[in-house]
Amino acid sequence: MKKRLDAAMEWLAEEPNEKACTAAQIFNVQQSSIHMPQHRQHHQESNSWGTFNQHGGNNVNLPEA
Repeated sequence: MKKRLDAAMEWLAEEPNEKACTAAQIFNVQQSSIHMPQHRQHHQESNSWGTFNQHGGNNVNLPEA
């Protein structure tokens, strides 16, 4: 299962115009198994201050540099 999921994620990275449902059918994995790593990766992208957003605390005033 892990090898198929890794292959599906790699294929999606190479084919940015394809959808997760297509990769799920090709590699015989569940569509939700593909969506969760994509979701986690999206939330790990850095914000404008160069840090990662955590749950909550986003409207805290940071000191000016």
